Amino acid sequence: MNERRPWTLTDRTGGEIDQVVAQLMAVDDSLVIERFQSGEGADGADVWWVSVPDEAGEIQVDTYPDGASPFILEGDDGFWAETIDVDHCVSLIVEWLELGEDDD
Repeated sequence: MNERRPWTLTDRTGGEIDQVVAQLMAVDDSLVIERFQSGEGADGADVWWVSVPDEAGEIQVDTYPDGASPFILEGDDGFWAETIDVDHCVSLIVEWLELGEDDD
């Protein structure tokens, strides 16, 4: 069985993805962050999705084992980026999901 499961601030991998999640939740604590959960070992376990509730679009974040960088980011509209830096990863996600922007 392969599925996503919610990922929270109390969940930990020991890798840099923990810092990414913490920083993203500090920007917007309503974000939906999920991790791939496989019933067959750890295959694909290092995949996360970040989305804004009730809005279209999400970013898939792939990491090395145990949430280690580099971070490979893919969005629904062809957005793609790779970075080893936690802050850069967070800023790319914030920009793509348009978090913290006014609706003026």
